[in-house]
Amino acid sequence: MALGQPPVTWAHGGNGVRGQLNNLFAPEQLLRFQYNPTTIKDSKQTKWAEADIPGGDETLDSFGSGKSVKIDFSLFFNVYGEGARNTTGVPLTKDYVEQAINFLYQFAETDQNTVNPGKSPSILLLTLGRMRFPGSLPSQVGQNPDLGSAKSNFSLPVRLASISVDRQLFAKDYTTIRASIALSFVRVVAFPR
Repeated sequence: MALGQPPVTWAHGGNGVRGQLNNLFAPEQLLRFQYNPTTIKDSKQTKWAEADIPGGDETLDSFGSGKSVKIDFSLFFNVYGEGARNTTGVPLTKDYVEQAINFLYQFAETDQNTVNPGKSPSILLLTLGRMRFPGSLPSQVGQNPDLGSAKSNFSLPVRLASISVDRQLFAKDYTTIRASIALSFVRVVAFPR
């Protein structure tokens, strides 16, 4: 089920959708982010082995392997005050931030909708419009007018490596109404068996 119908973060007019995250094997599990993220960090590491050369003052480097692309960003969710609405102008409920947190946490748990049901977390498609990461593919998530034509977008199969929630504001009953959620993803090159 999509979060928020349609699932977006806080907006003050306009739709401003920047990207989306959905479960590869259960596309209805979808989260669109609005005005988020403002900063994206991506990195890739390589592994080298160093071998000593007898009598030498240098080492012989041998390439071992590459590591998957890692992508980090934060999403901001807020339902405090006037104007907390989704892209269709419908006001968001007080528990929307809690729903978003729980929705994202589910991607770190084992999933029945994956190649290895109940034994591995979800494989997700990360789409940030036309932004390409190493291994990005032309988007297969269908037509999304908020992100432009599907043919001009790129998606990257990823898994959630970590999630960290900074709950910043609460209602009287301690329902979180403002939070920043730091997410770290790793590119999925081959699906687990």
